[in-house]
Amino acid sequence: MEFDNTLKGDTNYNNYEGVCEGIVKNYGEEKAKHKDFCMKLVRNLGCYNLNTKYYNPNNDRCIILYNWIHNTKKNYIHSDEIITKCFNDYIEFMDRTIGNYMCSYDSYNAIYEDPIKMTILDIFNNNMQNIKRKLMEEREKGKFSAQNFVCGSVNIYRKMYRNYCNDQNARDKEHKNTCDQLNALRTIYNSYIFQNVDLKNKIPALDDREEEFWDKCKSDEKLPEKAVVAGPEEPTLQHSYRDEGESTPQAMPYEVDNVEKQVNPTSSTVSTAVGTVAGASSILALLYKVNKEFHLNV
Repeated sequence: MEFDNTLKGDTNYNNYEGVCEGIVKNYGEEKAKHKDFCMKLVRNLGCYNLNTKYYNPNNDRCIILYNWIHNTKKNYIHSDEIITKCFNDYIEFMDRTIGNYMCSYDSYNAIYEDPIKMTILDIFNNNMQNIKRKLMEEREKGKFSAQNFVCGSVNIYRKMYRNYCNDQNARDKEHKNTCDQLNALRTIYNSYIFQNVDLKNKIPALDDREEEFWDKCKSDEKLPEKAVVAGPEEPTLQHSYRDEGESTPQAMPYEVDNVEKQVNPTSSTVSTAVGTVAGASSILALLYKVNKEFHLNV
């Protein structure tokens, strides 16, 4: 995955080391391990990487960076201190040089419930125009079709909303952020895509009954065998999106499949999104594969 790429041969290695040596110097036997994490975080924040893909990341890339941090920090006992100090260095540097910055530790701390699922929905939300265009052009539904991408994203939305937004009286900060974002997605999806008369019978409503949803989103295609994708062992999307006790069609278009061997990346941000998911879900695989045709804004 891109954010885990080796630092060997990086021309800015000394800059990263200069930031991190002071942070990890008192970590004893843990120093070398934590220094590698620290230097990768400094590299990924991009303030020392002029004229490279890491420099001054956009909002979508920041969101994916937060998820890389979320998945990686559990391996380091001093990760919170490292993250705080690296973000402080990044913000100070960017304020001093160009006067603004995109990623912030406050944003990282305010991240949503199920942040990787929310990353998918953020990217879905930000690319409604491209997805609508592709839906209008599409004549047949294939495994990697726009229709199946919409089905997978809507399914995530439905489960997230059911889990976090039904109880109006029990919302912590992460619940509120999550529900605010889900409500924003609902407004855009309903007004921009679902109300289109040419698409209403092709894509699911966000509040369809289960039977109606699966009628529009079932697939007769057989998927490749599932495969494990390298990364922390923390599955974030289940094999079946339905609740226990519900039957799921045998071949859903967005179950886990062999991402790394089938897909050639055309967007570094999208490939990073896939890499940050432990046992990457195929909705991310789908996003990864169809980027060439959707021209997603990531």
